[in-house]
Amino acid sequence: MTAGELKFKLALEDEGVSWEQAETILGFVEDYLLSEYIEKADKAREVLDEVNLEAYSARQNVERWDNGLLDDLEALSKPLPDGEEETVGDLREAIAEVVLMYRHDVREVTESLKEIEELSE
Repeated sequence: MTAGELKFKLALEDEGVSWEQAETILGFVEDYLLSEYIEKADKAREVLDEVNLEAYSARQNVERWDNGLLDDLEALSKPLPDGEEETVGDLREAIAEVVLMYRHDVREVTESLKEIEELSE
C-alpha cells in the first residue's frame, strides 16, 4: 500500500468509514482511474493500427505502381516486332497514357497520406 492510499483510507476512517469499506472505495477509485487510462490507451492503439494499415497500404501501392511504371517504360523502349511501325506520335501517346495513369496513382497515395495525417490528429 502506498502512502497516498494509506492517507486516503485514514481520511475515510476519520469520516466514519470502516477500514474494509475504505479498502472497497479505494478499489473502486483505482478501477475508475485505470478504466479511463485503459480507454485512452485502447483508442490510441486503434488509431495507431489504422495509421499503420494506411501507411502499409500506401507503401504497397507505391511499390506496385513504381514497378508498373518501370515495366511500362521498359516495354515502350523496346523495338516493335518486325513488320510493325511506330510513329513518334504513337510513342508520345503511349507515354502520355502511362504518365496519366501514374499521376492518378500518385493522387491516390496523396489521399492516403492525408487520411493518415487526419487519423494522427
